[in-house]
Amino acid sequence: MVWIIITIGITLIIAATVATMIAARRADRHFFGKRYNGNPFVHYFEAKDFPGLQAQPISFPSSSGISLRGYLYHAKGVQVRALTVFVHGLGAGHLAYTTEINFLANSGYLVLAFDMTGCGASEGNALLGFDQGPLDVSAALRFIGSQPRLAQFPVFLIGHSWGAYSVINALPNYPGIAGAIAVCGFISGASSVAQSFFGNFGFLSPLLSGWLWLFNRKRFGRNANQNARSALQKTDCPLLLLYGGEDKIVRYRENGARIRKAAEKQDNIKFLYFPHKGHNVYLSDRAEKALQTQLGNIPKAIRKDKLALQKYYASLDYKLLTEEDMSVMSEITKFLDSCLEGFFAK
Repeated sequence: MVWIIITIGITLIIAATVATMIAARRADRHFFGKRYNGNPFVHYFEAKDFPGLQAQPISFPSSSGISLRGYLYHAKGVQVRALTVFVHGLGAGHLAYTTEINFLANSGYLVLAFDMTGCGASEGNALLGFDQGPLDVSAALRFIGSQPRLAQFPVFLIGHSWGAYSVINALPNYPGIAGAIAVCGFISGASSVAQSFFGNFGFLSPLLSGWLWLFNRKRFGRNANQNARSALQKTDCPLLLLYGGEDKIVRYRENGARIRKAAEKQDNIKFLYFPHKGHNVYLSDRAEKALQTQLGNIPKAIRKDKLALQKYYASLDYKLLTEEDMSVMSEITKFLDSCLEGFFAK
């Protein structure tokens, strides 16, 4: 009887291991191994859509030697006080954030915004994993260091979602950064993929995340499986963290709450929590609601009809969809200004 129970137990363990490996591979292929060029039907604002916003094309090599492309943005007639590297999230390149870039430029910041490997205008056949992000941020910082006209400015890092994860994990290697802002960032790439793809997977969590950890290790070697909580403990850079309680993409309980607890004893970290906001805490409530209703609930009847989709997306109010919450944006500029004061006081 004992041997029967042991045999059944071993069989169940093997079955669970194989099943979770297959499930993890499916999740991995859902997110990675492809390019992210944005939604072809969505209108992404460019510099020309904002009066006075100037954009200079730039490119620099990634850690693997491919070309990463973007722009240096500044507002005409506004004195530049510092340089900000803006790091985008998953799904599209930096043009999804042009409204925020315009705000920063008009607040006196030169903004270096680029598309990460396999995204937007940058080279790369595919995005292989979230751990590519910190490597690309490092490439941007090396580029800045090689350009005397850029290196003269205090440098800030700002990232959203995957970009926030990338910013946090890059910080320990760059102690000279004047300050950083991470908006709705996840703790680890493996756990983020598992949470996003499987939702509440309970007792299978260690197995699923374990397989994803192994896939990352194979691709990125010693740069694989970086962890935002660990990175926070290795930096004394002034850091502003923002999270939304209603975020369904980077869930607060599994990410923001845990990061907040880990950062409680660090004087260099300021944490802002917005209980009723979602993944885009910098947007107005109207904009977040419009994103959910207009982009999150596209009528089924037109989802496979390209012409109908084109007309649907063309009818959207993109100014509303990108409308900023000025109270949140003012918190961001207040933080940047205070960091600048501290930087020049050293």
